[in-house]
Amino acid sequence: MSYPDLIEPIRIDGKSYSRKDLLEQCRRVENDSLQPDWRKEVFAFIRLFLDSGGEEIVQLSSGTTGDPKEVRLTRTAMLRSARRTLEYLKLRPGHSALLCLPLRYIAGKMMVVRALTGGLELILQDPSGRPLEGRSINVDFAAMVPLQVYESIQHLDPLDRIGKLIIGGGELNDSLLEKLAQMESPEVYTTFGMTETCTHFALRRINGREPDPFFRLMEGVEVKLDQRGCLEVLVPGVTPGKIVTNDLVEIHESGDG
Repeated sequence: MSYPDLIEPIRIDGKSYSRKDLLEQCRRVENDSLQPDWRKEVFAFIRLFLDSGGEEIVQLSSGTTGDPKEVRLTRTAMLRSARRTLEYLKLRPGHSALLCLPLRYIAGKMMVVRALTGGLELILQDPSGRPLEGRSINVDFAAMVPLQVYESIQHLDPLDRIGKLIIGGGELNDSLLEKLAQMESPEVYTTFGMTETCTHFALRRINGREPDPFFRLMEGVEVKLDQRGCLEVLVPGVTPGKIVTNDLVEIHESGDG
């Protein structure tokens, strides 16, 4: 049986596990009737990712490339995508990652994979509209959807306790963009990606002294436009070939979007 590479010990919510111990913990949580469904989903995916004999992960696509469909993702592709993000954001072993997205979406799954392969401590949180409500801990990295960011700002939840925040899964309206642009912390990035590319392949910093005027491609990513003016993308080691989307975009002379 082939296992994906990861850094041990694996830390989740302040506890350390070997791979074997973590698999046992996954089974305990899944079989515990007192555990909330969202926690069971997290540990069920961890067990699937670590202990399924190398079978592909089946994920429903978001519809970027057409009608939603089942996409089969290999562990190798997910790990390579995770490592690109870790390198781009300079996340290192010992850093912490807040998981506050549901595991039914690829974005939630990839936060788990980034933590497992990058030696990040995974901090679990109910994927509610206000993931920081009542929390007083600092985290180095988090991913949210626009509604979670909006609700956090509206209720003065402590977004500034996050080091680096990526936002995906929907458009940010002008008002929210303006508020985020004025924040000194966290470092805020919007993302561009899809299920077929194991979430994002481009990021755009939207605050700080030198925000990005456009999306910047992650290392090795190739993009071009088709005859419709829609994006075609190739992510070496992640996509089996070029992915044709229905997204109308402009490509900067630097090659970024």
